[in-house]
This record gives sequence, C-alpha cells and structure tokens, in this order.
Amino acid sequence: CNLAQYSIHLEDVKWSFIKLLDSETPRVRVRTDSLSSLKFNFVVAEVSKRPLPKQTLQLPPLPNDSGLVAISADQGDDEAIASASILVSKLQECLHQRMEGGQGEPLCSLCDMDLSDLYALADFIANSQTIIVLLSVGTMASPQQLVAILEGGAIQVSWGSECAMSPIKSKPSAPDDKVRMVIPMTLPGFIFPGVHFYSAVLPGMLPMHNEEAQTCVRAFFKLIACPLSTHASGQVLDLQAADVVARVPKAARAKKLARSSSADGPIIKELSMRTAMNASGSSRLTEVGVAAEDSDDEDMVFSV
Repeated sequence: CNLAQYSIHLEDVKWSFIKLLDSETPRVRVRTDSLSSLKFNFVVAEVSKRPLPKQTLQLPPLPNDSGLVAISADQGDDEAIASASILVSKLQECLHQRMEGGQGEPLCSLCDMDLSDLYALADFIANSQTIIVLLSVGTMASPQQLVAILEGGAIQVSWGSECAMSPIKSKPSAPDDKVRMVIPMTLPGFIFPGVHFYSAVLPGMLPMHNEEAQTCVRAFFKLIACPLSTHASGQVLDLQAADVVARVPKAARAKKLARSSSADGPIIKELSMRTAMNASGSSRLTEVGVAAEDSDDEDMVFSV
C-alpha cells in the first residue's frame, strides 16, 4: 500500500504515532474480566460518557423461545463477538418490525449466552427460525461453532438440496410448517476448509463419526455465504444487513418441535465428550492441526 497516493506522508505517520503514544492521549482500557460483548459495552459507555452497564459473572442460559433468528459467533474471538454485535444492531430494528404482532425480541446472539451444554445448543438451533453463522478465523476450532455448522448442515441434508438462499420448509402436509433458513456469513480472514480439513483435520476431531460429520459439514459449506465487511463503511454494512433480512422467512414463531433422531445427534455427543476431555482445560478443539489461538491475558488498550 502506497500511502502517498492518499496524500499521507511519512511525517504524517510519524506525528500520528507520537500523538497516539503521548501520555496525554485519552485511553480506554478494555475490561478483560467482562464476559462476551459486555467488554465492548463498557468501552462504548466510557467513550460516549454513558452509564456503565451492570457487570455479570456468568452468561445467561439459552432462552426457551423457538422460532428466533439466532446468530452464532466464536465466543473465543473478540473480533467475532464485536462483529456479531454490529450485525445485531443492523438487523434488530428491521426484524422486529417484521415480527407478527411486534411482540418479543426476534434476535438471539448466541455468543452472549451460556453455551457449555452442546446438546442444549443443538436443540436451540434446531428450533430456530433462522440460524446465521459468522465464519471467523477460529470458527473451525470452536466446538460451539462446529455444532452450529453441523446442525445447519443437518437441516440441509434433511430437507434436500434446495438452493443456498431458499427457505428450508417442512412437508406441506405437516401441522407445523416450520420455515427455516441457514445463512453463513464470512468475516475477514476466514478460509474455507479444503481437502486437508476433510481428510486429516475433521477425522482427528470426530474419529468415531467422521463420515456423518463430513456429510453435514460439506452440506453446510455448499451454501452461498454472505460477506460481513466489518472494515467497510456503514453504508456497505447496511446493504449487507438488508440482504440478510431479505432472506429471513416472514413467519411467526413456530411451536417448539421435538428433536428428531437426526444424523448429528451422535456427533454432538462425541464432540461434547472430546471437549470435556481436553487436557488443557481449553474449550477449543486442538486435534490434528486445528490449533487454538493463543489467548492474551494482558489488558487491551484503545487510544481515543
């Protein structure tokens, strides 16, 4: 990148760094003891001089509601959490207006929920009206994200090979016509899994149910992914959010369905067992080349 073409010269860069590192430059310290998106809410509150949000020591459980629009993001990736918060803010008003009767909150950001129970997570996703999966750098090493991918792929396998952005409907004769949509969204830096992932990485993560897992994961990644360009302007983000809203089915919340004995049931069990057996105590999958990102316990600092 040549800065000169933007009329930015080295003296400007030098001055900017001096100003940035100056002791008089206001700083906002990110609270690493805060959970999920709450850490960013503290930053926003301090910068905008608003009252600080209430601190919480544990994430709330998944809601009992069905027919929600669920957004799944990697809980171990601050960039993914922030991106999910941006997407929620862009989608919230539009989706709320479209809900029949205007009652209840149609969106659920899963990274702000307690996802320790993978069975509960799979059930919640199976009973969501729409599942939006944010694909980030660490997605394929996150058990919770893998559950979302497996469940989304299982939906595709169950209802046939509809095109990527077509609603996934139950049989017309079914009493509960539950319209479901699976929408992958890519964040900057995500690399789609290739041959090596299916031949070496996935068998290392789920050796007992590798074939079933491959079927679901491959079905998920056959869907056309929408970009979420968090580095772009607000106008671009508005257009991308509007594109997603147009794909969310206009349907009232369906009754909670009993979970069928789909192919991903045994897979979720094995995934849960392998996560619990992780000797490092990490919630990341680190088998056969899926390396968990190093966590930095030092406080992050933003200069403003």
